[in-house]
Amino acid sequence: KCSGMYALSEHFGLAILAAYQICCFSHVSISINRSIAINLPLSYSKIFSERNTLVMIVIYWILGIAITVWMFKLVECAQYLPDGTWIYAFKAATDFCWYGSFAINSTWVAIVALLDGSTMLRIHCTY
Repeated sequence: KCSGMYALSEHFGLAILAAYQICCFSHVSISINRSIAINLPLSYSKIFSERNTLVMIVIYWILGIAITVWMFKLVECAQYLPDGTWIYAFKAATDFCWYGSFAINSTWVAIVALLDGSTMLRIHCTY
């Protein structure tokens, strides 16, 4: 029934992971946006002009795709859907695949947490 899905699962896995990386960059840029709005309100419109915002969006799309291609194609940490399952797995379950993916994702979470935490602290101390 779903043999086509399993055959194409590596491509879907790559697309899903690229979208996830782009989403992570988006979260980081939203945190940067908040931080600048609170910490540098007079410079905000210059930093987040329409042109700069579009450039930033293009950059995080390129970076998200580049990280995904590097990690999951060149380093061979591709993900696929094993026959008969509904959970993606690494094709080569090396330590680098698991810990590299964990390190990249943990980095985004830490950056967002630090930026948002410092922004909330600034708001709390100011008001």
